[in-house]
Amino acid sequence: MSTQLKILNPAFRRFLKPVLAHASLPFQVRTWVEYNTKIFRNPAGFYQEEAEFLYCGSTVSGIWVGIDEGRATHGGPQSVLDMDGALIYFHGGGFVAGSPQSCASLAATVAERLNLRAAVPAYRLAPESPFPSACDDAMTAYRSLLDQGIDPARIFLMGDSSGANLALGLLSRICSGGLPRPAACVAISPVSDLTYSGESFHLNGEADVVLSVGRGAELNQLYLGDVRRDDPLASPLFAEFPDCPPVLIHVGSKEILLDDARNMAARLEAFGGSVKLDIFEDCPHAWHLMHGYLPEADEAVDRIAKFLLPRLAR
Repeated sequence: MSTQLKILNPAFRRFLKPVLAHASLPFQVRTWVEYNTKIFRNPAGFYQEEAEFLYCGSTVSGIWVGIDEGRATHGGPQSVLDMDGALIYFHGGGFVAGSPQSCASLAATVAERLNLRAAVPAYRLAPESPFPSACDDAMTAYRSLLDQGIDPARIFLMGDSSGANLALGLLSRICSGGLPRPAACVAISPVSDLTYSGESFHLNGEADVVLSVGRGAELNQLYLGDVRRDDPLASPLFAEFPDCPPVLIHVGSKEILLDDARNMAARLEAFGGSVKLDIFEDCPHAWHLMHGYLPEADEAVDRIAKFLLPRLAR
């Protein structure tokens, strides 16, 4: 365990976990999340531009992000990034909070390792737009890239927390619907089971330095309302994944979502999928967002790049 993680975990337990456990949903949590995105470190050459993802009359706003020294510094045309592929990144936030800014730095960092840019949709949030609005926006973003002529074999899906739920749910819809499949998918600290049936959801309740067990029911009510918690689109753990592309799952050993990750990996394997599950000792929920500060986050980004690069169609 790095010195930084030894400092970070107690700090999260003392300050972050109580805030997330007691702040009112959704508005105080939204304010807090957006304020704290300021601490994330944008890499040198980071840039972003507004985007609209269009498909069959549906429009989802968002941003394109990437790392390109020439563009960021001089405002000129891209000189480095490959425009014929993309990473689609879905931000976390419990389906009620977060925005493309929450994950822009991480999305750009991973995409740059692939010599790509990243599309980050601003999917609709509950309770104003409950389930399945976010899922439909995820599909719109994917179909929009296909309509732009981007080769699906050069598209990756990725998300953290509830964003990983959306990435996995989208993957299931793609596979089950016979759509062109992306090259691979990465799920960071995924929320895959909104029935919260995994043992770790309760066994790690104290050990988890970020998430609190008690918020699950509230978030479900805001997001799902009366929808069944085991609906396959809401809980990818219960979805089908025929002919699934490779999936990488990262999770911390003390997260309440540890079994969400383990059980999701087993579900994908049951459909014949190629799955790599990496469990990082003592890492907090979605620690990848702390890349540039936390050695364990930098290592995780390295592992993601090593997993994805061989799967990028040339």
